[in-house]
Amino acid sequence: MSKFYEFFLVFIGGGIGSGLRWWISDVAKRYWLHDFPYYTLLVNVLGCVLLSYLHHESTRCLPANVRLLLTTGFCGGLTTFSTFSLEVQMLLAKQLYFLAIIYLSISIFLGIFVMYYILHNL
Repeated sequence: MSKFYEFFLVFIGGGIGSGLRWWISDVAKRYWLHDFPYYTLLVNVLGCVLLSYLHHESTRCLPANVRLLLTTGFCGGLTTFSTFSLEVQMLLAKQLYFLAIIYLSISIFLGIFVMYYILHNL
């Protein structure tokens, strides 16, 4: 695979993942009118589920180009550490310390738990 082709795969996958993240956030904000950023938690946990499954499958049957498109591209575009970090900062700025701690804890522990569970039970 050429470097340009690899770049193109990551670019396409990342664009689709980012677009899906935007759409999920847009829809979720209409229904969850609260300071807690459910939508980012949802896409990050969904990304953990997908990445765990893809990592498991990549060792068995996924070609390198498909793996690059879906893992680095799609999952990288779907999930977002920078938005997660900004949302924690925004909760702290609003002095919603308990929500910030809950959001941090749930995001980190649920993401790790989901990945551990999937990788050890497939």
